[in-house]
Amino acid sequence: MRLTKEMKKQALEDFSNETGNNIIHADDFISWIKEKPDHPAYNVFFGKDDATLAHERRLQIFRENFGSIRVIHEVKKIDTTLMNIKMVEKPLQISPKSKRSQGGGYVNFDPEDEELMSEFRNEAAASLRSFVRRFEVAILDAGLDVEGLKQMALRLEVNELQEAV
Repeated sequence: MRLTKEMKKQALEDFSNETGNNIIHADDFISWIKEKPDHPAYNVFFGKDDATLAHERRLQIFRENFGSIRVIHEVKKIDTTLMNIKMVEKPLQISPKSKRSQGGGYVNFDPEDEELMSEFRNEAAASLRSFVRRFEVAILDAGLDVEGLKQMALRLEVNELQEAV
């Protein structure tokens, strides 16, 4: 079961109210929720056996360690007057979202493959939106343009209508 934003907020408030702790440490929260089998957040931590949780954690460790390998890639932009070559990092492999319902996995990322680049651009757009949501107050405090970042996410996104054009 996934907790909604409100459920997460409520769980943290319940913990703080009951324990009197205004600083929440993960170990303290998990010890507290372990004793609350009727709490909506209980099953997130204790709804699966330890072997299943250990396997899921190993999958997460794999993704953290091998899902973000970067390699140098040459990007060529050619116009009629000059050739502009940039060296940029790119992921060695990506996990295409469109393939996850069929078991997923990682595939070698070729930026020249339009389908994979569309997947990667959509992932970039989603990550940028998530970043803006999480850090919007800090971005604004620094005097930066949040709307420009939101527009960037829109331009990154590839959908069926854009593919048809």
